[in-house]
Amino acid sequence: MGAVKALMMDIEEKFFNHVSEEDYSCECFEEFESNVLNKPGIQKDLSLSDIKDMASTTWNEYWSNYP
Repeated sequence: MGAVKALMMDIEEKFFNHVSEEDYSCECFEEFESNVLNKPGIQKDLSLSDIKDMASTTWNEYWSNYP
């Protein structure tokens, strides 16, 4: 496995250690992002830009399943 892929998988795993399916029930992305940023310990595990990137990516992927 390539180093970049391994790094991305590590970031994803750390993100999902803090975020659950229930978090996606927020009314809007801004609320979701705020909730994610305030999860205890997440900013110790991931950089602010990684958190924001993962929040945006996963929010869009989650809600793309609903027309």
